[in-house]
Amino acid sequence: METKPFKLVAVATANKLARIVFALMRDATHYAGTPAYHSIGKGREPESRVTMT
Repeated sequence: METKPFKLVAVATANKLARIVFALMRDATHYAGTPAYHSIGKGREPESRVTMT
Protein backbone atom coordinates (compact mmCIF):
# COMPACT_ATOMS: atom_id res chain seq x y z
CA MET A 1 0.00 0.00 0.00
CA GLU A 2 1.36 3.39 -0.96
CA THR A 3 1.38 6.14 1.66
CA LYS A 4 -0.30 9.41 0.83
CA PRO A 5 1.65 12.67 0.66
CA PHE A 6 1.55 14.68 3.89
CA LYS A 7 0.01 17.77 2.28
CA LEU A 8 -2.79 15.72 0.73
CA VAL A 9 -3.67 14.19 4.09
CA ALA A 10 -3.48 17.59 5.82
CA VAL A 11 -5.81 19.21 3.30
CA ALA A 12 -8.26 16.30 3.42
CA THR A 13 -8.34 16.42 7.22
CA ALA A 14 -8.85 20.18 7.26
CA ASN A 15 -11.66 19.83 4.70
CA LYS A 16 -13.39 17.17 6.79
CA LEU A 17 -13.13 19.30 9.93
CA ALA A 18 -14.46 22.35 8.08
CA ARG A 19 -17.46 20.37 6.80
CA ILE A 20 -18.23 19.13 10.33
CA VAL A 21 -17.96 22.63 11.82
CA PHE A 22 -20.11 24.12 9.05
CA ALA A 23 -22.80 21.47 9.60
CA LEU A 24 -22.79 22.16 13.35
CA MET A 25 -23.09 25.90 12.83
CA ARG A 26 -25.74 25.56 10.12
CA ASP A 27 -28.01 23.28 12.15
CA ALA A 28 -27.18 24.72 15.61
CA THR A 29 -26.43 21.17 16.71
CA HIS A 30 -24.77 20.07 19.95
CA TYR A 31 -21.69 17.93 19.36
CA ALA A 32 -21.17 15.29 22.02
CA GLY A 33 -18.30 13.47 20.35
CA THR A 34 -17.76 9.75 20.19
CA PRO A 35 -17.14 8.18 23.60
CA ALA A 36 -13.66 6.67 23.67
CA TYR A 37 -14.68 3.89 26.04
CA HIS A 38 -16.67 2.12 23.30
CA SER A 39 -13.46 1.25 21.49
CA ILE A 40 -11.42 0.57 24.65
CA GLY A 41 -13.84 -1.55 26.61
CA LYS A 42 -17.00 -1.36 28.62
CA GLY A 43 -17.40 -0.01 32.11
CA ARG A 44 -15.19 3.05 31.70
CA GLU A 45 -16.70 6.48 31.25
CA PRO A 46 -15.17 8.97 28.83
CA GLU A 47 -12.97 11.56 30.49
CA SER A 48 -14.55 14.53 28.75
CA ARG A 49 -17.17 15.40 26.18
CA VAL A 50 -17.28 18.43 23.96
CA THR A 51 -20.57 20.29 23.85
CA MET A 52 -21.09 23.28 21.65
CA THR A 53 -23.83 25.71 22.62
